[in-house]
Amino acid sequence: MDYSYWNYFLSLENDLNRCSKYVEFTEDNLSVYSTEILKLFLAASSEFEVIMKEIGRKYKYSKILEARNDKNINIETIKNLINENTNLRMMKKMPICLKYYNLTFSPIKEIFNSESWWRDYNLVKHNRSKNYFRANLGNALKSAGSLFLANVFLYEIDNHNENCTFSDNLTITFSNLPKTKLFEAKDKSFYSLSKAVFFS
Repeated sequence: MDYSYWNYFLSLENDLNRCSKYVEFTEDNLSVYSTEILKLFLAASSEFEVIMKEIGRKYKYSKILEARNDKNINIETIKNLINENTNLRMMKKMPICLKYYNLTFSPIKEIFNSESWWRDYNLVKHNRSKNYFRANLGNALKSAGSLFLANVFLYEIDNHNENCTFSDNLTITFSNLPKTKLFEAKDKSFYSLSKAVFFS
């Protein structure tokens, strides 16, 4: 199993977790921004796009496979990929939370809104001087949380067992990936293999 994508996510997550030494992860601090948070926000957002394109290729999604190059694949393509695939639509419904902190997000569902961390990512990327404040803790957590989910769904494809339900396949994937320090699915049943109904 190639864990290169997951290992990169864990590296970003580790750097983000270190920020909690200086800024408490609370609702009151979600608007805090800094150079370090900017770096993590840009990196996680960019990697989320990379992973979603890889998911599209593995699902043989025509709008990604037939694109002349990656520049022609935008967020609308990614949203269509999610909406047009029954399994991937679960990404929108799946809230995540931060271990040891009272914060819960549905970060992939948010990209379907006009105001989202993805919009802010593009504003920061293309006009940082006016939008530096958008590279804040809240957006960094949401982009990294989206990357967390995208990775789980990517690895589910590689581990997919036709004899199990998709939900059980996700449970197997969550349980087998190397552990995270910060992010987890809000629904803890995904971490309980005993609840999965195998070969039903």
